[in-house]
Amino acid sequence: MLHSRFVIADVAVGGSRIGIRHGGLIVATRAGSAQLDWEVVIQSIGDASVTLGTHELHLDCITGANDDGHLTMTRFSGPALLVRTVGEALVFRGAGPLDGFETGMLGD
Repeated sequence: MLHSRFVIADVAVGGSRIGIRHGGLIVATRAGSAQLDWEVVIQSIGDASVTLGTHELHLDCITGANDDGHLTMTRFSGPALLVRTVGEALVFRGAGPLDGFETGMLGD
């Protein structure tokens, strides 16, 4: 299995930005498969008022650092199903392609 984990710096759900304390994107695929599985877990600041169901996510994620030591960001987007909320935590599962993600970003 190949996978990657990214820290989410900013997120919008259905076009509305959500304030977050922290968040993560996990992307995985089985060796030899082109199918990506992805999941987003965020801790919102206050009530995010997101209903269960499928939403378009826009994620600005930290994907590395340049030679000067500045963080590099990548925008990922795609449909995801909000499967669970617990307090201010929201858990989404990818429900389609993750635009902006390249298979070269996967690691062991």
